[in-house]
Amino acid sequence: MAILPNIWAQGGALFAFSGMDGPTDSESSLVGSTLPQGKGILFHTKIPVTLEFPHGNGVTYEYEIVANDLISTTLSAKGARMRLEVTFLDKDTVVGRIAALEVDEVSEVRIGVGIGCGEIAIEPQGIVIKTQSEGFALFGSGANLCVDKAGLISTLGPDQELRFALGYSSVDTRHACEKASLGLCTDLGSVVEDRISFFKNLPAVLSEDPTTQRTFCKCASVQKVNCCTAQGEIKFNWTTPDRWPHRNMWLWDSAFHALGLRHFAPEWAKDAIRAVLAKQKANGFVPHMMGVSAQSDSVVTQPPVLSWATWEVFSKVDDKEFLEYCYPKLKAMVLYDCENLDRDGSGLWEWESPGASGMDNSPRFDQPLGDAVDLCSFLVNEMSYLEKIATVLSITCDVQMWFEMKSTYSALVNERMWDEATGFYYDLTPDAQMLRLKTVAGFMPLFAGISNYEQAATVISHLTNPDEFWRALPVPSVSADEPSFSGDMWRGPVWVNYNYLIIEGLLQYGYLSYAKDLRDRTLREVERWYLNDGVIYEFYDSESRRSPSSLRRKGKTSKLVNGAWMDGAIRDYHWAAALYIDLLLNFSEGK
Repeated sequence: MAILPNIWAQGGALFAFSGMDGPTDSESSLVGSTLPQGKGILFHTKIPVTLEFPHGNGVTYEYEIVANDLISTTLSAKGARMRLEVTFLDKDTVVGRIAALEVDEVSEVRIGVGIGCGEIAIEPQGIVIKTQSEGFALFGSGANLCVDKAGLISTLGPDQELRFALGYSSVDTRHACEKASLGLCTDLGSVVEDRISFFKNLPAVLSEDPTTQRTFCKCASVQKVNCCTAQGEIKFNWTTPDRWPHRNMWLWDSAFHALGLRHFAPEWAKDAIRAVLAKQKANGFVPHMMGVSAQSDSVVTQPPVLSWATWEVFSKVDDKEFLEYCYPKLKAMVLYDCENLDRDGSGLWEWESPGASGMDNSPRFDQPLGDAVDLCSFLVNEMSYLEKIATVLSITCDVQMWFEMKSTYSALVNERMWDEATGFYYDLTPDAQMLRLKTVAGFMPLFAGISNYEQAATVISHLTNPDEFWRALPVPSVSADEPSFSGDMWRGPVWVNYNYLIIEGLLQYGYLSYAKDLRDRTLREVERWYLNDGVIYEFYDSESRRSPSSLRRKGKTSKLVNGAWMDGAIRDYHWAAALYIDLLLNFSEGK
């Protein structure tokens, strides 16, 4: 059996009910984060509420499982040893128990609940909390149960246990009480076994390294927790970058999520793409952010990578009907982008905003930007993969169209964005001058197959230069010799998705040793900080010195606010987990 994730560390890990186990609600449900020092879970409801585990007074924990929907640990205090298990019954109900393992005499334990405001009522089974728009109920059962306004207290003797359930309702306290009551009656052992079975059914990892196996299971858990069921205008099961704080569905994130899911949940991988395409507007436009209601949809798009991701999923699942559903929508999306993202009429394409590029605070946008080398490369790459899909579907006229478009625009990128003097690809300014700023965007012509082999060799010489991109952890989002290089998000830190795309480019041009080295160093860094901090981060330090938690995100660093980590690199970030899995398994399969 796989080695299960068991790192709590500084907290901040997502804790929520997965759409793989039942219905979810992206607008109203219990979605939490682990508190520091194992103190419990903070739920990000309208009025945040904490579920507090025993702590202080010499309590120590030995964690067996710290997954994103299941915690199992042995706690020790004053000579007693007890087992604490906590998991989700459904999207609104957390269930758990503390069972005595070794107790010489009765030992007092507490499961608490904390909230900043609200009306608290003490009931025989537990406490009920009413806020302006939400209801919570923490009920318990077991030996010598006592209730006060802070939670449940039980004195446990040998072989005794305290059962507890936290129910939530966005409507009223009655529904919360019903959920908590049902939670107490559930067969907790069966629920726990079901959650563990997820890990038992994962594909085998060839590596015998326990750190790799543990991180793989953690990443699979991150993928699982960020899966949501169809709701409102999202007609398929779908994925989110993180259940908190982002919550919604995002265009290119979903493509990367699918690459990991295809290895252990192929229907979810297909749905991750279909859900995005189902939100397409009549003119072909696909928003960069989408919600369960149209009001949540943004007015800009995002890097077009869905055709590539569709093909990658198809290559694993071999489902022609999937291609038949996706192709006309993908075609409409790419043609829309080609027509509408060339706002200056240059024949190439510009980002609508920094956020549309995905590189929100990149120094590329410190000045007005014209034609964007990454966007142009992504669109050429989409044309290549639409040509492949059209070939499989025997749409002959489209095969020729995509081939001609790919050839035409590849030539334009090389003509206008390739700088012979420095041997690198650059964005253009609005007046069509080269913006000689080296960022990871300049490697995207390799990913798209635009470069010839001489150009590729020169670009890769920049990639492998330790003074530029081949840092302690390659590949920084900005070259280290640029004045704008820093430890702030897209101004220097390493992003797993761009490392992945660069690896794809290296493989295309035959640089297998560099591809493997970059892949291995990326995996080791994700593993290192998972073992240290207990989470999978949004981005990483290119100097490999600092925890990602200390890096800035748009000028702000992580800080604890009422027990929750705010600002800084997002924790349990979905595409980092998904691409860890794909890099690990694809190379294991001999890619």
